[in-house]
Amino acid sequence: MDSGTRDGRPPADEPAEGDEAGATMTSHDTGAEIASPTPPPPASEPEFDEPRAGNVQLRARGAREVPDQRSPLMTFGAAILLLIATSALYTLTLTPSFGGGADAVRQLDAIDLRLGGGASDHPLFVAVAHGVSQSGLSADRARLVSWAAAACGTLAVLVVFLCGLRILDHGRLASTRSRVLFAAAGAASLAVAHGFWLRSVSPSPATLGSLLFALIVWLWVRRLTGGGAANMLAAAFLLGLAPALWWSA
Repeated sequence: MDSGTRDGRPPADEPAEGDEAGATMTSHDTGAEIASPTPPPPASEPEFDEPRAGNVQLRARGAREVPDQRSPLMTFGAAILLLIATSALYTLTLTPSFGGGADAVRQLDAIDLRLGGGASDHPLFVAVAHGVSQSGLSADRARLVSWAAAACGTLAVLVVFLCGLRILDHGRLASTRSRVLFAAAGAASLAVAHGFWLRSVSPSPATLGSLLFALIVWLWVRRLTGGGAANMLAAAFLLGLAPALWWSA
């Protein structure tokens, strides 16, 4: 055993383990140093791998689309069409002249402005219907009282449309046309609902109550979606009018 192996170190012509690639070796014949062959560099990883691309696509697919800016002209046109169609439906199917039972008593109370008593017990509706009956739009004042209920129902449908549109503006529907169509469909379903239609073509105070409730919800939605504090004040005022609709004087 030579001195190169006696102390635990390899001979000079044998590279030690762990030496870097490209270390020199000594030739036994000439004593010249010969460079060892350098191993090829490892293959570089591809710049675009499939799993990462899939994750990016999934994130892009699940990203929330920003809704388009709603066109005021489209909104106004849809609101006018809904208003005309609902008003025409209620006017054509309106109860003729005096009704029967409680409806007739309510019509007389509205014409003579008798607040409370009898079968009406709805002073706010009586006051509103009295103003409509004195407008001179028709000689049949009893029919005008019924038309006041129909007008309140029509306005309630319109407010439901605006409320639904406001909610959809902050949803995931990016298309303006889709939001307008969905809001109009919801409002139209209320307009043709049997119970709501039946009260809208008779002198019923329920349509005025529906209008107040729809306005309060619409103001709340406006406040929750960035509206000012004036929406809350208006909602509180309308909420204060609610007892006058059902209170018996």
